[in-house]
Amino acid sequence: VGLFAGGGSKLAFSRDGTKLVIVGVTNGKRALYVRRIEDPVAQPVPGGEAGMGVTNVSPTFSPNGDWIVYEENSRLKKIPTAGGTALVLSDSGTSGSWGDRNTLIYTWASSLFLGTPDGRDGKLLARPDTAAGVYRVAWPEVLPGGEFALVALDKNRYPNVPDSLRLGIVSLKTGAVEDLGLYGTNPHYSGTGHIVFGRAPNLVFVAP
Repeated sequence: VGLFAGGGSKLAFSRDGTKLVIVGVTNGKRALYVRRIEDPVAQPVPGGEAGMGVTNVSPTFSPNGDWIVYEENSRLKKIPTAGGTALVLSDSGTSGSWGDRNTLIYTWASSLFLGTPDGRDGKLLARPDTAAGVYRVAWPEVLPGGEFALVALDKNRYPNVPDSLRLGIVSLKTGAVEDLGLYGTNPHYSGTGHIVFGRAPNLVFVAP
């Protein structure tokens, strides 16, 4: 099994740190694989085929680790970690994050949407504030407690310019977005209270 070389995030840890989900490729076909920490071999998730092509997959776990949220051809889906039938959460959604309080946050058309892990009540939460020089809100991760989420704010009109991305935080109640004053992308919260994030070229940083 090779690691998918396309866009989006390729792996994610469960909140309790006991499982790792990766986007693997076998014979040109993408699929989800789960590796438990005590097992050196990643096992395919039955039903977790993620199609062919180069679109993002960006998997992530539910808070209890029993489900995986991922993309397939710009549709947001969830599947049991043990395998089964994948369920569509949004016909137009990317970069999903499942948080506490039965919240699901995801992106579409450069904006941020808030729904539920049951695929209901998806609504616009925050859109880019072009007057403030923000042209895309991306890579959300719901923080513990389900009231706020980390995001990346794109300060460039043209997408995929790494040095133009800054870290932000958004209120899931009001949609208010705050720039944290750090440039970076793909922020993740650590149980130690730190933010782990990426910077070009291929660097990983930690901030309190």
